Amino acid sequence: MLARDIGESPPTLIHSSSSISATTRFATAQRESVHDFEVELIPGLHAGQRLVPVNVAGCYVPTGRYAHIASAYMSIATAKAAGVATVVACSTPFRGEGIHPYVLYAMRAAGADIIMTLGGVQAIAAMAHGLFTGRPADIIVGPGNAYVAEAKRALFGSVGIDVFAGPSEVAVIADETADAEIVAMDLVGQAEHGHQSPAWLFTTSRGLADEVSRIVPGRIAALPPTAAGAAWRDYGEIVLCDTRDEVAEIADRYASEHLQVQAADLDWWLARLTNYGSLFLGE
Repeated sequence: MLARDIGESPPTLIHSSSSISATTRFATAQRESVHDFEVELIPGLHAGQRLVPVNVAGCYVPTGRYAHIASAYMSIATAKAAGVATVVACSTPFRGEGIHPYVLYAMRAAGADIIMTLGGVQAIAAMAHGLFTGRPADIIVGPGNAYVAEAKRALFGSVGIDVFAGPSEVAVIADETADAEIVAMDLVGQAEHGHQSPAWLFTTSRGLADEVSRIVPGRIAALPPTAAGAAWRDYGEIVLCDTRDEVAEIADRYASEHLQVQAADLDWWLARLTNYGSLFLGE
């Protein structure tokens, strides 16, 4: 089944290979940016730091409604770049069968040593306690729903975790130079992650605000059934500001997980913004 899907979908696999390569290159550079060192504080007293990879990493790759192949790259490939000896990866059955073929390929290509068809709380517990493998994880990473997040929280202490994550969220900073269609699509693209995923637009342009407000409902309606409609209805916001300094202040106050800037003078925004999970500059 995997071989058949691989043969039928070369673009997906080419994308997978290039994505793993890019993720590994970045993770390797990130690892090399932090160095072991030793310093003699006073004669005879030496202190320093040594970076030692964990022995076993448990990587959760959710599937659910969608095949989250990127989650395999970001967790498994990163763990391997860090030097983790054993990576145990879990993903859910897809539509009553095994792991989605694309996800399975991504997990294996990213370097997973052990792969289990197991999802949700059961997967987190199995990796934490070494069930079926005899290798309890030192750290568990990867996104998931509220139950996965709660399982990681409950186990934290006996095992390390990446973060205690809430719903995915996005904020877009845009001015009159931005393309309303692209801004709208970026908001919708993140809102479809879950019913509670906020999507925020901060702008100094009333014209852009009105245009985005008009476009978004139509783009949501054109999607297959997703959570985007409820997310936009309950958590979407468009905040109109008088100046770019006010926009920056609002953006720092909201402290979004993903922050995009589609505005003039990107260097100014890069220097000014301080509070975000990740920053994306330009279209």
